[in-house]
Amino acid sequence: MKNRITLILFLFVANATIAGNYLSGSISYTYVSLYNYRFTLNVYTLDSSLADSCFLLVHFGNGDSAFLPRTNGPSSFCPATHDGIMVTSTIKKSVYYIEHTFAGPGTYTITAQFLKRTYGINNITNSGNTSPTLSAQLIINPFLGDNNSVQFSNYVPVIYDTINHIMSYNPGAVDVDGDSLSYELVIGTGYYPPASSVIFSIDSMSGNVLWNAPITPGTYSYLVRISEWRHSGGLKYYIGNSMMEIYNIIYSPLSLFELSKNDLELKLSPNPFTSQTTLAFSTEQKNTEVRIADVLGKEIRTLHFSGKELIIEKGEMERGIYFVEITDVNKNRVNRKIVVE
Repeated sequence: MKNRITLILFLFVANATIAGNYLSGSISYTYVSLYNYRFTLNVYTLDSSLADSCFLLVHFGNGDSAFLPRTNGPSSFCPATHDGIMVTSTIKKSVYYIEHTFAGPGTYTITAQFLKRTYGINNITNSGNTSPTLSAQLIINPFLGDNNSVQFSNYVPVIYDTINHIMSYNPGAVDVDGDSLSYELVIGTGYYPPASSVIFSIDSMSGNVLWNAPITPGTYSYLVRISEWRHSGGLKYYIGNSMMEIYNIIYSPLSLFELSKNDLELKLSPNPFTSQTTLAFSTEQKNTEVRIADVLGKEIRTLHFSGKELIIEKGEMERGIYFVEITDVNKNRVNRKIVVE
């Protein structure tokens, strides 16, 4: 047991010294029996095994704490637990859970602190040196009955959009107990609201986040707290909350850059596409390079071809936005955006 505890501490502390890759996450709980509850954390990170967490430290609000093991994916990098799974070409989902028994009725605030964030988040001061925290509040009250927090949909809370485009997102929270829900934006330490041309807000009843509209390209994060309310005897009682963090990538639509009189003229259709799209040139190409990268700059594929048409297969590309850079032998270059549905 001593060796196992030493291994857990080594993995947790060693990982905490590495540059962060945290993007977003959520925390929730379910009732098991009497004072026993199961806590689940879903964490989304950039794919980087060097900045990975095989365990997460959670405090239960009663003086107890525990290291939660990751429970999904294979067991290669983390032989004592699991490695997580890739949900897109660049984003990994890690699921951690544990059961914990409390001494009795009371109000408990459960907190989990993750490794450091990615650098360069526009609305978080010095984001790369911050450690995000998610929390949930559990109220054990026999008078109000057993309670499950909201459960979140399986959508990846990493959202892509463009500047000057009105965007809306909903956390997809479902309450299996049928309790009423209310939503609020949480401005944490170092956070400030994303810049908008009109408004950035949340509907307290539906949970719809409205961003009208992003004005600066880059990455953004914000927290949503979902509170539960139970009706009993004609009264409404607050019975707990849970939390989700959402990560936004806002980009500028790429345009065609004319670099010479013999610039590349092309059409890309269909776009968006589900299985394949065709790149059609007005002139015959010879050894033209086509490079595809995701919104985070990771190269997905590089092709070389000759002819007038190139079919780009979806292949390993997940749903999302990708950038295509086309360069011919004369170094004429264009950049296009493609969308995989």
